[in-house]
Amino acid sequence: PRTLRLDWGDMDAAQSLIQSELCCLPDVIMASDVVYSYSAREELAATIRLLCPKGHSGRVVIAHRWRTDPADEGSFFESFDDDFDREEVGMEFLPDDGYHRTRNMMDMRYPISIFEMRRKC
Repeated sequence: PRTLRLDWGDMDAAQSLIQSELCCLPDVIMASDVVYSYSAREELAATIRLLCPKGHSGRVVIAHRWRTDPADEGSFFESFDDDFDREEVGMEFLPDDGYHRTRNMMDMRYPISIFEMRRKC
């Protein structure tokens, strides 16, 4: 396994990464705390779609800390729903106090969410 850095929106670097560094598409794309900047969301989405195109079996894992406008931030994740299956994961890392396990974290806007996305077949 290899971990490589990539700036969102740098499509030339992403293509180079696929063609020379990896020689193939990545199995996993991991990102953390990347959705808060409204101005970078289109570049982030385009980079994710380039690295995980239709027909690719890779997955995207994004850890997100909810900030100011959950509906606005949630719309970023919802924008993938036509092309990706999205599941909130990581519940095993939350306290086992009954409160966290009985409510959907997207609905209650728990401060941290981890989403796993895979291309739809």
